[in-house]
Amino acid sequence: AMTCTRVIERGIFAVYKPRGVFSTAVTDKVKRVILEAFKDQQGGGKKINSSSVKVGHGGVLDWAAEGVMVVALGQDCKKLTSFLSGDKSYEVVGELGKATTTYDLGMDSSVTMVKPYDHIQADDIKKALDSFRGQILQRPPVYSNLKKGGQRLSDLARKGISVEPEPRKVTLYSICLVDYTPPHFRLSLECSGGTYVRSLVNDLGLHLCSAASVTYLCRTKQSPFSVSNALKMDQLTVENIARAVIEQAS
Repeated sequence: AMTCTRVIERGIFAVYKPRGVFSTAVTDKVKRVILEAFKDQQGGGKKINSSSVKVGHGGVLDWAAEGVMVVALGQDCKKLTSFLSGDKSYEVVGELGKATTTYDLGMDSSVTMVKPYDHIQADDIKKALDSFRGQILQRPPVYSNLKKGGQRLSDLARKGISVEPEPRKVTLYSICLVDYTPPHFRLSLECSGGTYVRSLVNDLGLHLCSAASVTYLCRTKQSPFSVSNALKMDQLTVENIARAVIEQAS
């Protein structure tokens, strides 16, 4: 069995974040579970407390999104940067006809543009997707975790301060139309780290001479983790975490 203290010292595993919670809710729960399990034990001769348990994640998932989130413990938090820049896969559903401030139809989004979409056929979407394959310049959403002068762009935007994020190079290795039932379309894609799926959907809407917003987003893979080997929130116990860490390490 994996000793308790070793779980705290290091480990990388994945959790399936449900929609409607912030990414920090996942890392907070992991920390709580570990603290609760070891509250009566000593770690290397000293009491285990909140500051001795380090938990980090390998890339934020939007509040309204769900899916695979990489979580690291202790010394392995240093390895998280490679997950941030690593490849990821997503399933996304977009709705044609509406553009919003946040590029999705989440809680704090407001509609900025309404456009007709009845001219759009499945083939038009497939053809448009050709323009997004490979390396592209993409402008991240204003409502994002990117920072300017130490402040999050999303916080500045909520204060009414408009900041245009700089476009950046991202790569879409594959992108395909899975289903089109107007006004909804479903895409499956594989992309480099730093790609904003919300921006992709917004840009696709413009490309089709319409508008589009995300209604559903799921990160299905963040190498080497996928939905099948990510722990659900209610499976977060020290035993399960230890098992997941060992499976990943072997």
